Amino acid sequence: ISQYKNCHLHSDITQSIGKVVIDYSNIDLLSFSAHKFYGLKGVGALIKRKGINLTTMIHGGHSTTTYRSGTPPLPLIGSLYKSLQLATTNIEERYQHVKELNEYLTTKLDNLPNIKVNSNDFSIPHIFNVSILNQSSKQTVRDLEKKEIYISNHTACSSNTEKSLAVYSLTKDELLATTCVRISLSHLTSKEDIDKLISALREVTNK
Repeated sequence: ISQYKNCHLHSDITQSIGKVVIDYSNIDLLSFSAHKFYGLKGVGALIKRKGINLTTMIHGGHSTTTYRSGTPPLPLIGSLYKSLQLATTNIEERYQHVKELNEYLTTKLDNLPNIKVNSNDFSIPHIFNVSILNQSSKQTVRDLEKKEIYISNHTACSSNTEKSLAVYSLTKDELLATTCVRISLSHLTSKEDIDKLISALREVTNK
């Protein structure tokens, strides 16, 4: 991209904050939302390199900022700052913890029937996609909710369709796309949590 005149690279790093160490050297603008790293909803940030001009989004008074009118929500901004500070503390140790949990979960799932792991080696360890082949993804979510285990059958930014378009585009398999669920891991997840999940999935897959 740098070879093109007046062309800048923007990256939405929301899903990476607090999960992986990010190389900012080739990014001209980056943005993120606080709610993905334990902050409050309704606040985010846009960071740009010097020399990059932005167009005003909302015209009006410029007493506080040149980019939009209105009073900045200081409590939300403060929460974003604190959440960002906490999320990026000991990030390498936290990443290693989640990576080990992911490997532990993968090993446990290999011993269960009617399960196909869709995540691959290029996936970050925090997000785990797996298909429970003997029932719909919605039913799997409901079954685990009864045991106070909360997973998702679609991404937060997608409509609640019957199949995962992402999984289908990668696998071209209708069954995998309609039975897949998303399991999220974090530095707060323990091996005991994984064991509880495996125990619940064992009941589901043996129906």
